[in-house]
This record gives sequence, C-alpha cells and structure tokens, in this order.
Amino acid sequence: MQQKMFSFVMFIGGGLDAEEKRRYLRSGIADIIDDPEVDDLAIELIFNRLRLLDTMEQRVVVDPLTQVYNRSFLAGFPTGRVSELACAVLDIDNFKQVNDTYGHASGDIVLRNFAAYLKDAVREEDYVIRYGGEEFLLLMPGLSEEIAASRLREILDGYMHRPQELKQTAIYTSFTAGVASIVNDERFVMARLIEQADQALYYGKRNGKQQVNIYDSSRHNFEEEPYKSLYLSVVDDDGIIRSLLQESLEGLQMDGYTTKLRTFANGGSLLDSEWIKQAGKHIVLLDGVIADMDGLEVLAALRQFTNEKNLFVMMLTGRQDNQDVVKALELGADDYMTKPFHVEEVAARIKRLTLRT
Repeated sequence: MQQKMFSFVMFIGGGLDAEEKRRYLRSGIADIIDDPEVDDLAIELIFNRLRLLDTMEQRVVVDPLTQVYNRSFLAGFPTGRVSELACAVLDIDNFKQVNDTYGHASGDIVLRNFAAYLKDAVREEDYVIRYGGEEFLLLMPGLSEEIAASRLREILDGYMHRPQELKQTAIYTSFTAGVASIVNDERFVMARLIEQADQALYYGKRNGKQQVNIYDSSRHNFEEEPYKSLYLSVVDDDGIIRSLLQESLEGLQMDGYTTKLRTFANGGSLLDSEWIKQAGKHIVLLDGVIADMDGLEVLAALRQFTNEKNLFVMMLTGRQDNQDVVKALELGADDYMTKPFHVEEVAARIKRLTLRT
C-alpha cells in the first residue's frame, strides 16, 4: 500500500555524445550507464541507488525519538479506491502528569516504550505512526473496525498491566483510542478517516478515558450535538496581557462548545463574580503575581469551589523559580506557562484541557 516518496531515473544505453548526456542529466536523469550491456557493475550501481533511496526515506518518515513512522509517512498513502482499512488514533492518558511529576526525559521514555509496545503488539502489515506529542496512529489494512477495536482492547489491557520504571518508581499508564474504517471507498481521503477516528477518541476522553471507541456519526459528530458552555477567564493585572489574550482567544472555536471569554484585573473580582459560578466547563488563565492577592492564593480559593471538577487552571507567570511551579502543581494547577509565551501555544493548551474529564 505504501508508495515511495522518492524515486530516481537511470538511463541505460550507448552511443550518447557529451551534449546528449548533459541534456539527460538536466532533465532529471540520475545516472547514465553508457553501455547497452548491463553488467555486474551496472547492477551494483542500481542496488546502491536503491539503498540510498531507503536511507533518504528513513530520515524523512521515521520519528527519531520513538523509531516509528511520523506524519510524513502518510504522504505516501494513495488516495482513491481502497478496499478495506481501519485507522485508530491513540492518546496516552494523563501524559502531562508524567512530564510534570518525573520530568520530560521520563516522558520521552514513556513515549519510546509505548511505541515499542505497539510495534510488538500489532501485525507485521500494520503501520505505527507517531502523529504528534503523545498521539499515535495505527493503520490496519484488511481489518474491519470491529476487529480492529477488539485487538486494540487487548493491547490496552496488556499495556495497563505493564509497569514502567521512571526514576526508580514503577508507574502504570493507559491510553484512549478511537477507531474508524473504510470499505471499498472509491474516493478515500486519509484526513477524513483520521478525523473520524479522532472524534471517537475525543468521545472516550470526555467519558472516562482508558477505553476504545468505534466511530459512530450519531454519537461522535460533535458539530451536531447540543453545544456546552466553555468559560475562559483571563486574570492578570497587566492590561496589555489581558488585551492580547482577549483579542487572540475571543474567536477560539472548540468542538462541542460555545466559548465565552471575560478578563479580570485581579483575583478578587473573579472569585466574587457570578461568572465563575456558571454551570459549564471553566478554564482560568491565572497570572502568578497580581495586585490584590498572590496567584497561588487565588488558585487555592478556586479549588474550594463546588464545581471544581469542571474548573481547570493554567498559571501564567514571569517567575523562573521551579519551587513556584511545584507549589502551583501541588495546589492543583492543571498547566503552567512562563512569560513570555506564544498565544498560539496558549490556545493549543486550552484545547487539550477541554479533553479532560
């Protein structure tokens, strides 16, 4: 199924003069064997070029950390007619907590171990792809979505019982997966299949994680579901930061949510407002140092709210002290960013927080 990303053209023949050879080379011919008889040397040259192509593809389509394919690998898959193909999107559960608790080097170990486990668990004809961060794809040609989901549940069960040693501590992790498939599709588009599997993954993340779901348009097409409310609160005494985030996030669109945003110059005004008590999911972007009370005090107060399980806090601060990060995480911060930051990254992290249940 996989198409080559690179190729070369070799001319074999005799009787070419110098100008003809130059013309062929300028047109893209990689090699010219100026001999009508293909001898052992020519055959070795062909094998040499094939090895070169393999090396080039390895460097382009393989993720250096996990040694599985990366997203570039998908470019080699054909569009058009495909007989049967199951696609799964897998996301390691609570991966950020691993990074926060044990460090990013330990997070890399978890990613490598997960990729190696998947490669050992799937069939030889299946493809394991690191899609980005802690998200992986499985492409399973010739499988229905029911069989693919059944196999993934077995893989999940085995993975959950597999200890990982991080800094002399054994931890256990899990994943959530969504599965979609196509059968005899005349107009196959990989992006659409991945999108469907991702919708099923999203459903699993919102409903407890640690599960495998098959895409169902009646359940997983969130654009057709009643919208839920997502309240974004920016708490910062710097008017420039408030304006920057308001301008950047006001039009933020989230699947399954209507997004509302309000800014606050201090923590007291947020805590005293009816806004923070509204039913729905809340994400608070909280400055660590604000005029009326310390950001950590505001964080501690927010954790006393009755709707605390639907309230997520991302700390935004210029402090560089690691002890502040540790203290914020101990008090229940869900994420932490140090100024200066890119608003695109803030938006991406907000989207990740909405997946939490």
